[in-house]
Amino acid sequence: MSLSGRKLLLKIMALLFVSAFCFAQEVKIKSVKPLLQNNRFMVASVFENLLSKDLTDGLASGMARTLNFRFDLVQKNSQKVYEFYRTVKLRYDVWEGIYFLSNRKQKKQFDQFEELNHFLNDSLNFDLLPFKKLPVENSIQIILYFSPENISETQKRKLEFWMDEENENQTSTPGDNESGFSINLSGLISLFTSKENPKNTATGKSGHFTIKSLKENENP
Repeated sequence: MSLSGRKLLLKIMALLFVSAFCFAQEVKIKSVKPLLQNNRFMVASVFENLLSKDLTDGLASGMARTLNFRFDLVQKNSQKVYEFYRTVKLRYDVWEGIYFLSNRKQKKQFDQFEELNHFLNDSLNFDLLPFKKLPVENSIQIILYFSPENISETQKRKLEFWMDEENENQTSTPGDNESGFSINLSGLISLFTSKENPKNTATGKSGHFTIKSLKENENP
């Protein structure tokens, strides 16, 4: 096996090691509240265990993770008024020891895991749309669905990228495999990516409200 092949195998085995300890903790949405801010309709959310162990392990290995949020605005007659999708992307710089968070509105960085964890659980607000686009007096409820991107999908993309790199190296340096040791990388990737990973999904609901009531209670 070539030197690049050995490096690839080490990367794969490291990811397998991480994946073996991905035991899910239950994610809970503790509260979902509507906000009006700067003429925008926003949602304030409070979570528990948003960064479950599989997400934490993935981050610790330097793997970028994506958190997916879906917001349904539903009237009392169960008619859906709007549906929004938002993502939060997380990345840990292994060399610098810094956590990075980004979404469509902001980019933040954290020196400590505890700071990132606190922000995600207690301070995550989502900007959805101008409040004037919502019916003023109709009763509305927010239904929030949370799901992280499946870790196996992320890992598969990484492995495919590394596999492409290895193929290019083998093509450019034929006859490099002199050790007599070989491994079916495609088979290993198939075995690895077929492994089921727990999904930490959660659903939360706000109380019913009207834009009119929010306007009346809005801080000047």
